[in-house]
Amino acid sequence: MSLRLEKGWQHAYRECRQVKIFYVLLSIPLGGMERATIRIAGGAIRKGLKAHFVLVAESYADGVREAVERTGAGISEISIDRWLKVPKNPLKWISLYLYWKSRRKQIQEIFEQVDPDVVHIPGPVQFFYAWNLYRANKPVVMRLPNPPEQNRRGLHAILQKAIWRYLIAPRVSLFVCNCRYTADCLRDVIGPRAEITIIPNTPGIPSGSKVKVPQLANGCVNVVYVGQITKTKGVHLLLEAALQLCRNHRDLHFYLAGDYAWKNEFAENWISRVERAELQQRIVFLGNVENIDGLLRQADINVCPSVSANESFPNVLLEAKAAGLPTVAFPTAGIPEVVTDQEDGIIVSDVSATALQSAIEELVVDRRKSQLMGQSAHRSLQRFDRNKAEVLWHTLYQTVR
Repeated sequence: MSLRLEKGWQHAYRECRQVKIFYVLLSIPLGGMERATIRIAGGAIRKGLKAHFVLVAESYADGVREAVERTGAGISEISIDRWLKVPKNPLKWISLYLYWKSRRKQIQEIFEQVDPDVVHIPGPVQFFYAWNLYRANKPVVMRLPNPPEQNRRGLHAILQKAIWRYLIAPRVSLFVCNCRYTADCLRDVIGPRAEITIIPNTPGIPSGSKVKVPQLANGCVNVVYVGQITKTKGVHLLLEAALQLCRNHRDLHFYLAGDYAWKNEFAENWISRVERAELQQRIVFLGNVENIDGLLRQADINVCPSVSANESFPNVLLEAKAAGLPTVAFPTAGIPEVVTDQEDGIIVSDVSATALQSAIEELVVDRRKSQLMGQSAHRSLQRFDRNKAEVLWHTLYQTVR
């Protein structure tokens, strides 16, 4: 099956029977993968399909639950207090296995009550949470937000390939990737015969004026980063650059929107460093921000410094385009498929804090160039039309076998 955003895409949309989709989603802090899955479900509902979510919930479930509720989808929850991780102590394996066997049984009972036509799995972790469902002989769609791990070596690489090829691939009817990079990485792991299609990400639907948004500084150049506060996202390089740029430009502010209170010593160390530099009023950690579009509309520059080959591209790149912002990014993974160097942003070939600093400073100093790139970014959104993507997902759900 091949569903792509091509000319004549309207012909892919057909009025068929009302399909019901069953989504399995972890209720961790509401991030890019969670927002994308909920957005896909909302589009399916707008096209006349039905959706039901089972949320594997811990104490971070509220943001995910509220976002799902806004789509009109059905919701069931499985409460957990032990995550599916291999224990360091082998003696605890049996206990963990029995615990998760009971939770999988609960998911299966909800599945049987809902009686869906299609199962949607938003990633490999959720795949194992829903293990009991694959005996039901219902089509399984797995959307990969990111490619399989790219830096595995030796025995770890062999084991990963075996899991994907012999455990996951035989139970998935169709893999959906959001860019060529992820599709190519997946094909390298599970083989050329894999059923893979590409449906690009789309910008999020604006949250609306009722959803609170942090207020950025007036009369200043505001640089925004949206994403997890982790090293793999290149946040350390961004903050190194920000510390120096704030010393060079008094009218420059940086805002980092991403949850940093959730098991994150990396963020705590950087917050302390910014405070020691007495720049906490100009390099601001906002925490999790629900109204991303409202935040970006106040900004001047978006920065995406990801250095990980294990992700496709952050959806905030499209949300920044929707807000008319240029993006400064490294040529990591699928990012060059979205940002065109010197047209709608700057691709920094040298992955370093110094090179990132120079690229940001180029747009801070040359405001005209920054504005023209932002306008070009907004025009380029035609490649990521939300309605086209909703039509493709609708057709996929109707025809997958």
